[in-house]
Amino acid sequence: MTKKGSTETRMHPVLLHLMDVKIRSLTEHDEIYLHDERDEQALEERYASLPLSRQYKRIIDDYHACTCSKFSRAVELAYLAGAEAALQIRDVISTPDSK
Repeated sequence: MTKKGSTETRMHPVLLHLMDVKIRSLTEHDEIYLHDERDEQALEERYASLPLSRQYKRIIDDYHACTCSKFSRAVELAYLAGAEAALQIRDVISTPDSK
């Protein structure tokens, strides 16, 4: 995670680091992810060889970067939501009833 939004400011830095490590570990060993990564590289090579002007490629590149960034952020937020929910559940379970 490169940019920090308001969601991350509520999370402990150690937790954010552990999440980054876990995500890297999972993606390095996930066959579907690795397959998609290889496909992406092949498509990048095919795209680079297309006879498009620099102006058209810039528009396509900007669109692709925006789409990837948005999707990546949605995934990060989903992960953060899960981590935050797990912490809340832990707090509820570990708090004795006040009866």
